[in-house]
Amino acid sequence: MRQFVTGASGIACLRIVVAAAIVCVFQTQAEGKDFPPAVTALLQTAQQEGRFNISWTAMGFNVGAERFERGFNDYYGTKIKFDYTPGLAFGAAQRRLADEFDAGKPAFRDISLIAGAPQVQFDLQKKMGREIDWAPLLPTVPKEILAKVVTPDGRLVRFISQTGTIMYNTRLIKPQDSPKSLADLLNPKWKGMIASTPYVYAWEDLPLHPLWGEAKSLEYMTKLAPQVSGLIRCAELDRIASGEFPIFAITCEPGLIRQLQDAKAPVAQNIPLDWRFVYDWWFGVPKHAQHPAIATLFIAWIMTPEGQAVLWENEGADLHLLPGSRNKKIFEETEKTAGGPMYEFTLDQQLGYNVNAYRQKILALFRDAGK
Repeated sequence: MRQFVTGASGIACLRIVVAAAIVCVFQTQAEGKDFPPAVTALLQTAQQEGRFNISWTAMGFNVGAERFERGFNDYYGTKIKFDYTPGLAFGAAQRRLADEFDAGKPAFRDISLIAGAPQVQFDLQKKMGREIDWAPLLPTVPKEILAKVVTPDGRLVRFISQTGTIMYNTRLIKPQDSPKSLADLLNPKWKGMIASTPYVYAWEDLPLHPLWGEAKSLEYMTKLAPQVSGLIRCAELDRIASGEFPIFAITCEPGLIRQLQDAKAPVAQNIPLDWRFVYDWWFGVPKHAQHPAIATLFIAWIMTPEGQAVLWENEGADLHLLPGSRNKKIFEETEKTAGGPMYEFTLDQQLGYNVNAYRQKILALFRDAGK
């Protein structure tokens, strides 16, 4: 006859047995990976959460969400379901998260995706991200790099490097004639042929560049605005491939352009030789996320060699600071061509300048030029 232990002590024993069984299952399913204790603890909670809510348009998620889901589950030995819906632009999504946070409502997505100084400033000042000790969760990230990729309060983690480029249609513009610098974009022959973004993405960071500064940047943007004939979202690269706009500057996702080139689309891009800056995208876990354990594990996984490989497959980019980065090689080739370094904006730089005041000036220039 089987005997069942009842009472508080019996329940506690049962919980211990179940927890131990879960740990064993994770170790077996994940091909014997020896996860740190902090990861193992999160895995138990993640298994109970079960689902991961994602909503954005970047990183190939419109066609590649299953790659992330498969890679994540293969790595951890889990069966987490990724619920993906096409999302808003970065800034609009961040504002929605903030509105939900202020109203005490659950977050519409479980992870924050942040790019550019305005969004970094807003998120850290708003303090709607969880403070996480990432060191025990990122064992594959060298210690000397860890401090460079995580904000001091642990709210944000840099996971990918990007560099602004000038994209063009190769059927309409020959490579030798294409604009190879910001200065080239002011050539009168390009007037009415350039598209940019309605949120002046990347242009807003130009004053941070040591070769530019705010006065020079504002003078340049005053001349550039009349050259621009249309405003499109970052991901609307097909409008360049179709020839609707011969030029797109400054682009947001150069890796996707490389993927279009691999697919034989008539597009190419140049890293502006008088800019060549590196900017980062950040992940964070909102305090009001519905599945915070999964979100935390997703960030930890994306920083592993396996996660970075899937990121490259989807986005055509990775974090240049991590060992084995393919972006690092691209940046080094650009430095050789330009005869000077790629410039990287530090967190202190992004937090230390009045980006919104400058940004509003640029938006006004674009609006006035369109009248």
